[in-house]
Amino acid sequence: MKRNIKSSFLKARYLNEKYKETKELFEKHYMEFFKAFELFAKENNIEGLSVLPPNVSEETAVIKASDNKDIDSELGFGTKNADEDFKNIASEELKKLYRKIVTIVHPDKHPEHISEDKKKEMIEIYNKSTMAMRNGDVFSVLDAASELYIDLPKLSDEEIKIIKEKCLFFEDNIKLMKNTYAFVWGEESDLDKKESVMKLFVDSKKEGAAL
Repeated sequence: MKRNIKSSFLKARYLNEKYKETKELFEKHYMEFFKAFELFAKENNIEGLSVLPPNVSEETAVIKASDNKDIDSELGFGTKNADEDFKNIASEELKKLYRKIVTIVHPDKHPEHISEDKKKEMIEIYNKSTMAMRNGDVFSVLDAASELYIDLPKLSDEEIKIIKEKCLFFEDNIKLMKNTYAFVWGEESDLDKKESVMKLFVDSKKEGAAL
């Protein structure tokens, strides 16, 4: 069972890193894509298209290559695994792990001799683990523990299920961000192909406007 916990957690941790890398790339491509769109629209006398401005964050402004679903809920920001009462149903092992984390990183527990950078790091871990317990995010509790080199405990079947769901969350949203005009355009180095992606985007917006 413990091996299963560790393998699921390590997979989630790997996917979390891939998710953060993809999101960082997406944000970069997104800004560049809409700057290029403004220039493309001007050069081709394209007017009247309703497009999202470059300063809108990706949480609310993903332009999918397939359709225009509710991206907020699809990306899962503030919707997945949110449970204010999670601490009341969490296993004793997870609660014990959380208490170990808090004992180390709580602002009142910081030794006087540690640096300001270290204090900041510990406060970030404290905030992350506290928010994770509030939201039922088992992965982030385990991730906080691993940052402090605390052994992972035995978890309930439900908590293991939540970690596996977190893996699916990362996988699905990596695909979601990569399946955007902005990301495909940004990853393309061939100028003709970049222009083709831009034309597809414009055509999709024209079709949307005609509906």
